[in-house]
Amino acid sequence: MSLTLLGALTILASNPILGHVCTPRDVIARNLEIAPDAWKLMSQTEGKFFLVYHSEDGTFHRTYPCLNAIRNGPARTTTKEAEYYYSHLTSSGFMRDTRNVKLDKKDDAYENYNEFTIDLSSGADQNVQDFQVIYTDYSDCILFWYWKLGERQ
Repeated sequence: MSLTLLGALTILASNPILGHVCTPRDVIARNLEIAPDAWKLMSQTEGKFFLVYHSEDGTFHRTYPCLNAIRNGPARTTTKEAEYYYSHLTSSGFMRDTRNVKLDKKDDAYENYNEFTIDLSSGADQNVQDFQVIYTDYSDCILFWYWKLGERQ
């Protein structure tokens, strides 16, 4: 089965005690001109992030319920990469896996790294995807822009 999705993704860290929210109108819109630093995000953020919104597919949360990711160990300074655990709920329980995430720049106009590059290949098929970080508060919220979320077989 192949899944191709378009749009912007909003990721929210689990922080029920503080009750932080990630909403476009009050927090994000005022800060979109500030270019995020994906290395700071990767190296300093230790919490678990959950996918809470996908702009082009209102059924995504039902296809991948409880989709989340958390860094596994420290980020590697020399190569600007880290390993992440991710999981989502299936009919038989949680599906869990790990992926190596590298950093890149959309183009040289950006001072800092601003993309997560993830190899989602399975078997012989190459499937490397870039997720551009549009906004982050470095603790609770990440807004990605991407034209294609993923492919599953």
